[in-house]
Amino acid sequence: MDRVTLTPAAEARDGRARVAARRTLWRWLGLVLAATIAWLLVVAYRQPEFVLDLANLRLC
Repeated sequence: MDRVTLTPAAEARDGRARVAARRTLWRWLGLVLAATIAWLLVVAYRQPEFVLDLANLRLC
């Protein structure tokens, strides 16, 4: 299959579009992570004894 030859301007636009898409993906992942952490904090605030039990957990 032949590769389509792009002009330098079209290649630059394509590269910027990929960078913008990657940046958008990372921003969405960051927002999902922040929302998950906020949700866990709210749940932990509602049940402080659960947090204390986890704090006293021993691994050995």
